[in-house]
Amino acid sequence: MLEKATPLKASNWTTSVSIAEDVEALVGGQPEIRNLQTLALFSTSHPIALLPEADEEDVAEERRIWEEGRLFERIFEGLMAFLDSVRVSPNSVWSAIHPTADGILRG
Repeated sequence: MLEKATPLKASNWTTSVSIAEDVEALVGGQPEIRNLQTLALFSTSHPIALLPEADEEDVAEERRIWEEGRLFERIFEGLMAFLDSVRVSPNSVWSAIHPTADGILRG
């Protein structure tokens, strides 16, 4: 089951354009598990170094990715709205991203 839940591998996404479809699905309130996985992988692939010794040019480039098209704000607001809409219970979140698997968690 876990193998089916994580079919994506990290990629070299470099711009917000590469995940535009996933962001739109999230913002539209209808993300599928694959959209959420892609956004999670993109996020972990593009951290922002906040260490004092971090190179300013590198930090500026990292920030540019998240600021382009208000990417961070759109993903954050989309996640908050999605979680609010399903009332953050594990069963409702699972059902929201797997509508055809409603009976799996109930046994």
